[in-house]
Amino acid sequence: MCVCVCLYIYINIYLSHKIIHSSINGKISFTALTYQSTIHFSCNPGYILKGTSTCQCMADGRWSSTLPHCQPVICPPPQIPEFGVISYHTLKPGNVSVFQDMIGFECLPSFALFGNETAICTANGNWSHIPECKYVTCPTPTGIENGFINFAVRRTYGYKESVSFGCNGRYVLEGPRESTCEKTNEWSIKPSCKAPCKIPVKKAIVLYKGEKVAVKDGLKEGIQHDETISFFCKNKEEDCVYTVPTTCIDGNLTVPECFKGMNLFKTISCNITSTA
Repeated sequence: MCVCVCLYIYINIYLSHKIIHSSINGKISFTALTYQSTIHFSCNPGYILKGTSTCQCMADGRWSSTLPHCQPVICPPPQIPEFGVISYHTLKPGNVSVFQDMIGFECLPSFALFGNETAICTANGNWSHIPECKYVTCPTPTGIENGFINFAVRRTYGYKESVSFGCNGRYVLEGPRESTCEKTNEWSIKPSCKAPCKIPVKKAIVLYKGEKVAVKDGLKEGIQHDETISFFCKNKEEDCVYTVPTTCIDGNLTVPECFKGMNLFKTISCNITSTA
């Protein structure tokens, strides 16, 4: 009985790797390795067989043809979107793109990309998806209450152009300082200006930024949004005082119920500080 020794060795090497190894990108199937037996070759999706798909064992112990190999599918040059550019993630000689290669897309200024930012060379030799670049404009942005916009006066703005905001006087800006023209032809979220707080108690000494301050002298204008002051409250049982913080929230400041406007400097401080 004639056995094709050369390929027998070749096949056994791959059998030890379960034969369907990713390095060959294909499969080998056979029932015997004796005279006139045939082996069959096939490739995984995304690969093309180069060479014969079958080999037969000849009388001299050799196979009828050279072993084939699996070559990756080649995709044609991708279509470049109008007003767009392409970048190759992996460059190959001649800019050839093969199965599973990836490319990226970007659009020129004032143009927005609609679709996927990347495309992949698929198993059928086509690109997965080519996006579009569309011209985007936004109308003149509207202002914000108690604030202003820094921008060049014009009727429309292009995609990704931005304007910045500020607040009047002692108002505090809350939110993003800039708003950007988005692909929806609308502006991104704008900030708001939060109002300062007047302290509704004139004859009081409070704790502000770590120091004792008389309201009538140092805090006539009040405090700004999100700033905190602490009032001194009396513990009657211990005959001492403790602090209770309160925060300015957009023009609203609540005086703790425990505050009675006592003379701070004639009272002993308690050992603990209230945070409620």
